[in-house]
Amino acid sequence: MKKSLVSLIVLSLAFAVPTQSTAATKQSKFQQVNKTFQALLTDGNDALDALDAEYEKNIDALDAALLAATQAAEVASLNEVLAATTLYTPQIAASTKKIDDAKVNFSNFAKVKVLSASLVGATRIYRYLECGDTRLGPNGQGGQEYAITDCADSPNPQLGKKSTKSTDIGATVAGENWQKGYLTSININVIISCIGIVNCGGTEALDNAIAENAVQLLTPIEFETTRSTIKIETVNLANLNTKYGEARKKAEATRSETVTRATSARQSQLDDLTEIYQDKKDALEIQASIAENAVAAAKRASKDPEIFDKAFTVAYKFEYNRRMLSELADTEWSGTWTYRTINSLAKIARLADTADSIAARYSYKNASAFNSSIGIGFTGEPEFRATLKVVVAKYQKATGTRIAISA
Repeated sequence: MKKSLVSLIVLSLAFAVPTQSTAATKQSKFQQVNKTFQALLTDGNDALDALDAEYEKNIDALDAALLAATQAAEVASLNEVLAATTLYTPQIAASTKKIDDAKVNFSNFAKVKVLSASLVGATRIYRYLECGDTRLGPNGQGGQEYAITDCADSPNPQLGKKSTKSTDIGATVAGENWQKGYLTSININVIISCIGIVNCGGTEALDNAIAENAVQLLTPIEFETTRSTIKIETVNLANLNTKYGEARKKAEATRSETVTRATSARQSQLDDLTEIYQDKKDALEIQASIAENAVAAAKRASKDPEIFDKAFTVAYKFEYNRRMLSELADTEWSGTWTYRTINSLAKIARLADTADSIAARYSYKNASAFNSSIGIGFTGEPEFRATLKVVVAKYQKATGTRIAISA
């Protein structure tokens, strides 16, 4: 692609300067050639500056577009989160309050009376009954202090402790089973632990104990209402929190996707922009090198005004060979160069030094000999032939003379 662009550029440049109507004198050839290629160099440098400025401007525009897209995505995300917060936060607060209130009131409505001690054991409801306080046995103040053995806090932490109710010295709290007529309360964990669980043992034990008259609810309506509130609102609260969390995640995912998409689009546009910029820059840099080589060649050829045309062709080839050697010598070696007459790093370095030495004390004879030693290593390549189209055309337009520069 680069080589084709070079061809297009040099062909277009070949007709950029009006043709001179009369032949120039020997002295004026240098002036005309120098002026023509100095103008080409100036135009190229100006165009390169303008290209750089345009490239930076386009990058700024891409950055501004990305920033705008990012900010828009942030605003949209915040609005989605705000909408979700506005929707779900009051519901979550209301549900939480209902649960908290129900839990506070639970102990007031969870009181039961034991109707059948044997059924308490059979239904295993004892695991969900509060252990309650200890009591003294039949002997009054001097009797044994008892605590329920099998209850929600099993093993009952009061068992074996020093009795605080018995007057017997050294008496400890002994265990006893549930008896008919005992009053206690249902432990709230029987409700909480079974929320959302199918065939939960606690719920079955409680319902069976009530159905079989193992225990009797003292305030059944209030208990069922409270139990229902805790169960329903706990499930509702979990659902609200899930929806709220999903809404926030969705907002963030949308924001992230939008920013990623905008970033990817910017990179794609930047790649295209950079490719076009680099192609144009390469072409302008080639134009600059053509102009610089031609200006230098014109100055060197002015030393031989009687053969200016021929001297210019030799000097131009010399400048081209010298530039290519310098670039090659300064380039990190990759082992991929295929120039036919240049086969070693040492030779390249020597040739580059020789070219610099000749340039310092330039002569037509030494430049011709140097070009012959290089051969077509550089001038046989398409890039050189492409530059000749510019040089030959502009030289003719400047001087009225058509020169021939061979490889």
